[in-house]
Amino acid sequence: MTSFGCSVTGPGNIKRSFDCQDAWGRRSWRVAAGIASAIAIADGMGSKSKSRVGAHAAKNCALKAARRWTEHPTVGTDWLIRWLEAEWRYSLATHDPKECCTTCWLIVSAPDLGILVMGLGDGLAILAEDNGTLECVFGRDPENYANETVALGTPHKASDWKVRLFPENGRNRTAILATDGVADDLLDDKLSSFVAWIRSTGELKNPGRGLRRALGRWPVEAHSDDKTIAAMLWKKH
Repeated sequence: MTSFGCSVTGPGNIKRSFDCQDAWGRRSWRVAAGIASAIAIADGMGSKSKSRVGAHAAKNCALKAARRWTEHPTVGTDWLIRWLEAEWRYSLATHDPKECCTTCWLIVSAPDLGILVMGLGDGLAILAEDNGTLECVFGRDPENYANETVALGTPHKASDWKVRLFPENGRNRTAILATDGVADDLLDDKLSSFVAWIRSTGELKNPGRGLRRALGRWPVEAHSDDKTIAAMLWKKH
């Protein structure tokens, strides 16, 4: 398995001389049955003064939560969500969480446990197989697109988290997380092509660099948001 990703500053923030408000991370660790891996992304709300701080804290806490899940899977994801939210708040120390609002998305894969997908707020998770099967987990109901997203730091319920657990099936898979700067521009009938592009990018000598170059040349006219993609690839042997 290989993982990669990157965050790029959108034209809107470049114009205002703002730093990128997105964050991403990856981690792998040994478990009893082999190696577990996780990717996480976060998208800080641009209207908040410390959203960058909140996003990086969320990404770090999500990766810690991934390991906790593999160590204590029977406790349940509802308690994992509670732990992640509390850890995020404590990690911010003296910062006002209302000024650190951020989305948070996580994918973790562990032998014998399966693949866990969790997300709060806008964003997109994709789990695709080589046979063309493609599962999507969206952060926002298309019918409520005009509503402000829920996020860490905003009033919300544990049930606002999207949670899916996919079983192991022995097939090669591609797992992708994307913030709304990417997800909002993807057409439903182009998702398979998007997955194929991510998988081909993973074959590069430096996939992170290739992804950064592509996101910096985003082809959608008048786009302005920061963009983040993180991916995990199960490679053929």
